[in-house]
Amino acid sequence: MMDSAQDKLTGTIVEAEQLWQIENVDHERYICRGCGIKVTPASYKPTNKPRPYFSAKNGHYQDCDVEGEEKLVKRGQTERLTHPLNGFPASYPSRLVLLDEREIVDPGASSTSGTKSVVQSTHGSTGASSSHSRRRSANTIRPISRAFINLPYDRDLPLEIPGVNGTNFISVFKRLRSNTLQRYPDIHIFYAPIRWSKPVETDAFLEVWLDAGERESNGRLIPEKAHRLRINWHDWSEFKRRSVRIEMDVGKQEAIEASKKNSNVKGWVFFLGKQDPEDITLFHVSDHRLVCCLHGEIIYPELI
Repeated sequence: MMDSAQDKLTGTIVEAEQLWQIENVDHERYICRGCGIKVTPASYKPTNKPRPYFSAKNGHYQDCDVEGEEKLVKRGQTERLTHPLNGFPASYPSRLVLLDEREIVDPGASSTSGTKSVVQSTHGSTGASSSHSRRRSANTIRPISRAFINLPYDRDLPLEIPGVNGTNFISVFKRLRSNTLQRYPDIHIFYAPIRWSKPVETDAFLEVWLDAGERESNGRLIPEKAHRLRINWHDWSEFKRRSVRIEMDVGKQEAIEASKKNSNVKGWVFFLGKQDPEDITLFHVSDHRLVCCLHGEIIYPELI
């Protein structure tokens, strides 16, 4: 299973979760970003329990980097992968490039029933990485956040996020304090465990409760002093709203299932947002590409 693929029409990298936003998914449109073989979208309907993914039903070509990434991730959970001379052994997301989006009528549809799809463009090339490229661009924070979870011993890898002063994964990411409230004056990719409480949903926003903030002496989080993330979606399409709504729920359910085998696994909300100037408990994000929910165990090695 692959969490991203290349759109052969636009050349951009598409994350599997972005399939939630597409009204009519084209099964002939995607190829492996490592070897170029056709891959098939799967589990992208809202009724599907698993998270969306791409499947290489006919296998990958020999020496495909993407096929080897799963083995690298397993190694990366226990050891450093970056070599002093050769650098990191595979491609990884090293910068965030937000693409312009515009809606067009699908040229394959009739003029009366034309369905809309999203075409992405940007000033400057994000490019689809070749199999020999080590660094690649990401169009959302999701693959960057996955790399943060998957590569704990390599968080000194370079990372460029517009508006963030950090230069690597260590300095870009910032966990919200789990036992106190404080001001966070600098912009980061913030993250915290998601709480099981049901999100608050209105036409203007979706508000997610986070397991961070001020606690009582017994360790219990004080509800009125717990951090919240408000996803301001008043001008979003229904497809974008649906994708974020589903991801928050799927991420939570994935964490619940995985924690039965490993109690250290949590559901994590990542977001590139700002703290409310008046309410210290509240954070805001207004772009669907700047928020995601993933499950996993976040390891903090002592050496980096």
